[in-house]
Amino acid sequence: MTWKRIKSEGIRNLAPLELLPGKKTSFFTGENGAGKTSILEAVCLLSTGRSFRNSQNINFINEDQPFGYSYGEWKDDANSIQKFGVRRRRDKNIEIHKNGEKQRNLEQINNCLALKVITPDVFSSLSGTSQQRRNLIDWSLFHVEHSFRQQRMLYNRLLKQRNAILRRYKSTPTDLKETTQELLYWDKEMSKQGSSLENQRKRNVQQLQEGIDHLAAWPGTWPHKKQIKVKYLRGWPAEKKLEDHLKESFHKDLKRGFTQYGPHRFDINLYLGKAKVTDVFSRGELKTLAVACQIIQIKQLIDKGMAVVVLIDDLFAELDYDHASWCLEQIHSLNKVQSFITGVSIPEEIKAQYSLKGMRWFHVEHGKIHNSK
Repeated sequence: MTWKRIKSEGIRNLAPLELLPGKKTSFFTGENGAGKTSILEAVCLLSTGRSFRNSQNINFINEDQPFGYSYGEWKDDANSIQKFGVRRRRDKNIEIHKNGEKQRNLEQINNCLALKVITPDVFSSLSGTSQQRRNLIDWSLFHVEHSFRQQRMLYNRLLKQRNAILRRYKSTPTDLKETTQELLYWDKEMSKQGSSLENQRKRNVQQLQEGIDHLAAWPGTWPHKKQIKVKYLRGWPAEKKLEDHLKESFHKDLKRGFTQYGPHRFDINLYLGKAKVTDVFSRGELKTLAVACQIIQIKQLIDKGMAVVVLIDDLFAELDYDHASWCLEQIHSLNKVQSFITGVSIPEEIKAQYSLKGMRWFHVEHGKIHNSK
């Protein structure tokens, strides 16, 4: 499944557009502020109903328009054209239509098409907060493990309730025995859901390690020869069950007013020998590795038969020719993936090479898109 036609209006500074993207890869060049990233936002709106810059606001809507709108057409497995439209209003209301019929949500498109956004700060998926590293692992689980989404939501609700009890006791100490009994129920339920989340994440981290181990076998020449290892931190000591550790940390949790252990503290770190890659890699090397980790996650979805749309903003920023060429080679070689990539410019050698592989080129200027040879 790939987008055959995309239309949009009311998106930032973009003029109303109609785009016939490449089957595999479309590349958009232009000066800063020309509207390249806004094109990616238009595609994102079509897939998620929001912008990837900030999912909570409606600032992507042009200030002179009452709504932002994206429309797309794709061919399904039966070779039938499916038409899909999303309109987001300033009051945050959203209207979704498929083949002219109103839809309650984006579930139908999310079940057959996944969206991966890679922004210039892709470094943060390795060097940022633990939440950003969790997002790296959870993205593919969200799509390929049908139970994961509900289990994570349930665990987060249980965690919120347990923390509320801890904060209540900290601010207004009540009967300790009563609070202990109340927490026993939440500990048991959190342990049940948390252990399931941990098992799924652990398998995913193992797949990430396997993918990194095989980077040298990918198309092109992987720039790094040294072995990279993924360290898995599940969120509580390995020698104990979560329920037992929640009981043991009960008094410390009461004192602090929050739950210190559980899968909400899950994290990973990547090492080169004894040093974290974030401490020894250059920014270009780290960006290349971060993109590689994202592609490993994408491949998991491809193996499950899902189609993926990849949005990459300013791919070549901080990358030399070798790293940029390697990243583009991996993205363009993926099956069942359609990518939209932006950059201020692109090296002529790369453009000549990929023009022969069917990549489509566009130039963006003052919010308007032009075909580029």
